[in-house]
Amino acid sequence: MFAENVVSQQIVASGAPLYFFSRNERGNRAESMEIDFLLARSKLAAKNNVIPIEVKCGSRLSHKSLDKFMNRYAEWLSPPYLLSTHDVKVEGGIVFLPLYMSGLLAS
Repeated sequence: MFAENVVSQQIVASGAPLYFFSRNERGNRAESMEIDFLLARSKLAAKNNVIPIEVKCGSRLSHKSLDKFMNRYAEWLSPPYLLSTHDVKVEGGIVFLPLYMSGLLAS
């Protein structure tokens, strides 16, 4: 929770509006998902315009919700970011960044 607060403060400080996504389907875990933050490049109705951001603080970098979100809304998404305490890498279409780089995402 602390890491998400730091990231949200950095995004808000950069002047970007802060969005999130949550879908809780009772009895159907396959459809339930939560994305920590969403950034919009310009108009929300444009394709490849939404940037999903997940924040992970522990050693596990599980991203099941992000994978489901990417599969469901692929045409609307730019490459997603996963922020953690780990190094920079790109894997499976996801850009992994260290937490300290979160202030650069909205610029």
